[in-house]
Amino acid sequence: MKEFFVKFATSSKAFLKKVFAALKIAAIKIGNVLISVLKWIYKAVKKFFGAIVSGIKKLFAKKPKKETEPQKLSFMLNDDDDFEMVSPKKKKLKPYSIILIIIDICAVICFCTVYGPYYGFRDWFVTTALGTGKHKYLANIFYSDEYIDKVMDVNTLISSGDLSDNSLIEFVDYSGVTVYENIYEEQVLKKDEGNDDYKIFTIQEKGYFGYITVIYHPENLDLYISKARYGELASDIVPKQKALIGVNGGMYYWDDIGVKYPNSNMIQNGKIYYNTGRKQEMIGMSKDGVLMLMTATAKEAVDAGMYWGVYFRPFLIVNGEPTKFSGNGGYGYQPRTAIGQRKDGIVILLTIDGRGSNGSRGATMPELVEIFQKYGCINAANLDGGGSTVLVEGSKIINDPCSYETGERLLLDAILLYPNGE
Repeated sequence: MKEFFVKFATSSKAFLKKVFAALKIAAIKIGNVLISVLKWIYKAVKKFFGAIVSGIKKLFAKKPKKETEPQKLSFMLNDDDDFEMVSPKKKKLKPYSIILIIIDICAVICFCTVYGPYYGFRDWFVTTALGTGKHKYLANIFYSDEYIDKVMDVNTLISSGDLSDNSLIEFVDYSGVTVYENIYEEQVLKKDEGNDDYKIFTIQEKGYFGYITVIYHPENLDLYISKARYGELASDIVPKQKALIGVNGGMYYWDDIGVKYPNSNMIQNGKIYYNTGRKQEMIGMSKDGVLMLMTATAKEAVDAGMYWGVYFRPFLIVNGEPTKFSGNGGYGYQPRTAIGQRKDGIVILLTIDGRGSNGSRGATMPELVEIFQKYGCINAANLDGGGSTVLVEGSKIINDPCSYETGERLLLDAILLYPNGE
């Protein structure tokens, strides 16, 4: 009962938190995009305001005197009661005039950013807003439903397939290998000393920052589903379960006071945990550690050998074939969690920060595909992201979660890596 009242008191502030979080997110993202927007409006703004400044200078400049007219001088008495010639005072801009000019500049920049000829901002803003779970309304602040539909029509994807082939995965033992084909192979295959289970390293490209977790024994990955009313923090789940690594998993629903509910197909320990009765994009693992991607009902997934599985989308690579995207695919820039598997059986967990965390704007779906291809994955899929994205090692949070609630969000489920042999 005490826990309920504590949660209820916290949830009463949810509305204000959402408002402030929305403003914070908008401010961060607009700040990030203004740098690129200013490049193309720089010349126009410079010319426009150059003309304004020139006009102001002419307005307050001393008018030239005609040669035929005698020069008008001002005189005043000095301390010795003699007349002294003084120059006329130059007029200066009033403080409020300077403020109005600055406001005008900001207004023009904002207007050009939101409604100008640069479509990149509009596509980014609309697709990113619609790619969130709780902030889709942000897209309607500036744009109509009709325009939003047009943006989404040009940001689409063509799926690479709906069923991965388990037979393509052949587990390889790389013991003794010291020569690698390229830097990406070395990052994956060269294990940390004394750690045969996993390794974590950072990745950073223009615009995003994140982590790759290499899993050498994918058969030790499993799905944890919380029984707590409000879910649990991954930083509590991992040590409690005596796991090595934990990331957030699939889709779930939570109400206005934070109660978590499953709302999509879920499989645990080879049995159906939650069944919608519908075909959905299932992302899971066979008991022997093969990543399975399939559009199926929960029963079909279990019958096919899926030992644990969740729903999310889209599939990024299926049987070596990447999904094709138009624009950013309609998912915008977000913090991301994703999973992929190489032909040799090694699993790659991808965690990308976003919304300003660690200076990262987040990643698009085409960028996720590019990352997985660099590291040799032939199957890969996107998992839940946004404020849910989290990577925990032991009891330490590795990334920088951006949930407006606590930084780290309470989760319904998590994908855990257990020590080999346990």
